[in-house]
Amino acid sequence: MAYTVATEKTVFGNLRTHICEVTADAASGEVATGLTLVKGYALAPVSMATAAPLMKASGGTITVSNAAGGDHFYLTVYGV
Repeated sequence: MAYTVATEKTVFGNLRTHICEVTADAASGEVATGLTLVKGYALAPVSMATAAPLMKASGGTITVSNAAGGDHFYLTVYGV
């Protein structure tokens, strides 16, 4: 299943910065950030049943696992 993602794009220093608003509809899924390479990211929970979802960046995608359907959070993603 796909996650619902809305992305706001900007620049911070010499990195592109995307703010992704994510709503999980399953325990695991992928967040396509729109970047070629993710250099770092920060999680800001809005409404979550899960205390700590697991996240791993690979290329321009962040794979999320251990989430609950309905979890709503922001990912601030830095990269190129």
